[in-house]
Amino acid sequence: MKKLLKKTGATSIFLAAAAVLFLCACTVFAASGTITRTEAKKIALQKANVQSSQVKKWTKIRLDNWDDDGDKEWDVKFRTGTYKYEIEINARTGKIEDFEKEPLKKTQKPAATPAASKLTMAEAKNIALNAAGVKSADVTKWTKTKLDGNEWEIKFQTASCKYEMDINARTGKVKDYEEKKIAVSSGKKISESEARSIALEHAKKQMNINGTVKYVKTKLDRDDGMELYEIEFRYGGWEFEYEINAENGWIVSWDIDN
Repeated sequence: MKKLLKKTGATSIFLAAAAVLFLCACTVFAASGTITRTEAKKIALQKANVQSSQVKKWTKIRLDNWDDDGDKEWDVKFRTGTYKYEIEINARTGKIEDFEKEPLKKTQKPAATPAASKLTMAEAKNIALNAAGVKSADVTKWTKTKLDGNEWEIKFQTASCKYEMDINARTGKVKDYEEKKIAVSSGKKISESEARSIALEHAKKQMNINGTVKYVKTKLDRDDGMELYEIEFRYGGWEFEYEINAENGWIVSWDIDN
């Protein structure tokens, strides 16, 4: 009887010890049983119903800190050609805690419109005439018709005016329009000596000139339809330059330089 009791007691102690070891093992497994990175990716793909080959980029796979329930979470983000996914997975149980799916925004490039053909010279001239309100027969001279990149540079003149403008070679829009009257001479003009006297008298009012000046240039020229005398002379180290209207003797410009 005593032997039987001893045998039964030993068996009970063994079973109790075995139970303790089993519980400890389970406890250790439960504490360290975190799913791996590969397993987290697999769970995320299964939830999204996406094949691994369809993933364009894994943008985030990170094991985050403990959540509110005391468990760690795998934060998984990836995108395919059409959607992006954000999935939170319980790192111990593999349970999906949060799932988001959002379509990617595609930026479509506007269809390229064919560039408009450039205006011909004849078309540019016609636009210029219409802008100036001038008939082709009234043009005395086309002084410039040049295509510079996307602009036509047009210059022409009639008997009384000079015109200058830039025209967009594709749209035909006129910009930088200029119109200038041409001075018409009466045919009468002052002499060279009169032009010199006018210039000298003006110079004496600007400076004290008592001696003889030296004339280095006296030339009759035409500028914008106006006849001008170009007068240059020197005195005491000073140089004087004048432009005198040959028709009426008016001083158009003057300059004194040392």
